Amino acid sequence: MKFAKPPTTFQEQVDLLKSRGLIINDSEKALQNISRINYYRLSSYYVPFQINRNLFKSETSIEKIFRLYGFDKKMRSLIFGALEIIEVTLRTKIAYYFSHKYGPFAYSNPRYFSRGFKHYDWYTKLEESIQISREDFIKEFFKEYDEEKNLPLWIAIEIMSFGQLSFLFRGLERIDSNNISKDCFGIDEKILSSWIHTLVYIRNLCAHHSRIWNRTLAIKPKVPNKLAEWKGISNSKIFCLFLIFKKLIILPSEWENFKNNLLQLLEEHNDIDIKRMGFLVDWKDRINSI
Repeated sequence: MKFAKPPTTFQEQVDLLKSRGLIINDSEKALQNISRINYYRLSSYYVPFQINRNLFKSETSIEKIFRLYGFDKKMRSLIFGALEIIEVTLRTKIAYYFSHKYGPFAYSNPRYFSRGFKHYDWYTKLEESIQISREDFIKEFFKEYDEEKNLPLWIAIEIMSFGQLSFLFRGLERIDSNNISKDCFGIDEKILSSWIHTLVYIRNLCAHHSRIWNRTLAIKPKVPNKLAEWKGISNSKIFCLFLIFKKLIILPSEWENFKNNLLQLLEEHNDIDIKRMGFLVDWKDRINSI
């Protein structure tokens, strides 16, 4: 069957929502909001308020939907800030360990990586990223060291995307990835590798303003069985991220700041159903445990 639906006007979209039982007291304000937020983007937030696709539950107002949308936007911003802290830490720890053990330019040689690592593909993409980068520190390095063809790792690692960084970590010899994991975060390298992979996925969601609330994770992190606070936690829901953050945000003040901001956000939006995000009854105990 071919798609044959014509595009609708913003006013038609408002009228359609009304016809499905959604309470809209201020049509002009609703029209303004729908004209700046794609109808299809909003549709994911209708779910808890619908009996079926064509009928909203009684007493459901469009204000409730926009409130949920606003909550998700704030949650996404909070998560993105935590991801920045973790990503910067990972760049620093990996570059420090690898360059001290093998040298500043060893990353260009596949011999320092695991046998199955697709070094050529990773290194080629990194070179492309360096070539198109407009960062002043790259120009300054090659101007001062005109006989060098490569950047030292502690500079090159700042050009890598988070995805390239994740790929690099998975390509390390196991003894190296395990040393970084255990020494810096106190966890197994397989767990850390899995967590980084998930965080890259989450970062992409945040960067594209995608829905966080009620999302089932497409890339699930491994569950560390030895950590008690993970018992009974779903690794397909957003709450597991906060346990990852707790472990990977290594500066206590930064973790406390994130945790307090999370608690404040959830208190301000205590009408939001956070069970859909994987929060259990004892979730506060989980993030407060040592």
